Amino acid sequence: MGQTSARFAVIAVTVFALAMALNLGAFAVAFKLPDKRSIGVCSMVDQRIALAKAAPSPKMLLVGGSGTTQGVNAQALSDALGIRAQNFGLQGSFGPGFELFLAQKALRPGDTVLLSLEYSAYVMDKPTDIALDVMAGCGRDYLARYALAERLQIAAGFPLNALLDRATFAAAPETPKDLPAYTAWGDRPPGYYAAPAKAQMRRVALYRPIHVIMLPDAAAAREITEFLDWAQDNQVSVIATWPNTLEFEEYRTMPGFGQIRRFYEDLGVPVVGEPQIAMLTAEYMNDTQYHLNDAGIHVRTARLAEALAQRPELLASLRSN
Repeated sequence: MGQTSARFAVIAVTVFALAMALNLGAFAVAFKLPDKRSIGVCSMVDQRIALAKAAPSPKMLLVGGSGTTQGVNAQALSDALGIRAQNFGLQGSFGPGFELFLAQKALRPGDTVLLSLEYSAYVMDKPTDIALDVMAGCGRDYLARYALAERLQIAAGFPLNALLDRATFAAAPETPKDLPAYTAWGDRPPGYYAAPAKAQMRRVALYRPIHVIMLPDAAAAREITEFLDWAQDNQVSVIATWPNTLEFEEYRTMPGFGQIRRFYEDLGVPVVGEPQIAMLTAEYMNDTQYHLNDAGIHVRTARLAEALAQRPELLASLRSN
């Protein structure tokens, strides 16, 4: 029995080692191969950074996932508050660490970050497949920040199917579809998010309340905390607010919202408004519970401007020049 157990243990360790080596090899190869998704997303990242760098400081950088892009109009917010706001919405699947690392490239002393992370971000504990795929394309400097053991752990999670996608793309490259350019404020042009089709509204109607929760031991919490340390060292202010989402009655009593507020306030980060200022009904949604159509963006932006206007001390440094 002892010999059988030992043989099984050797086989298990060998299989694990081979699987790990295969994944690490896939990651190494993927680093050298482009793919359609990463080219398209990295083009978006490059545009975001270039526009935000070009925006005059002091500015308020709106940082979050695609819900920020498709939720707040930075030009309208600028006009309403008499400041310079810049939309820096990326993808919620990036996770806070990667999003905030990219934002650092565009931030200058005296700037303010308005952090509006999707609720799913607060439970993230490892990079998603999409994040790993994009990091292989335009996030190598982000990965380089990690110790070797952490980089090996991240590489081990690289999806093998992504290697196949990259190999297929390398054999028959395609040009990603060009999207309309962002405005100077980082917004999509007027009319880009028109009222959704009935099929989209039916799909949105299928969404149910998500379980909003803050996991203080998850990687996301550590990444946000590390960014706050960087912000303090670089004279960048940070404000938190709520992501736009589909409204549900259940959200009025769900304790997760209080957990998120306490997380920020314990770190000295002011939280603007109540969660309900960012909750809208189905007619204002576009294709997901985090994305708004043009009418929804107008409502959401007006509510956010009103909430920020009630905290003039948070805007004083942005109006100083």
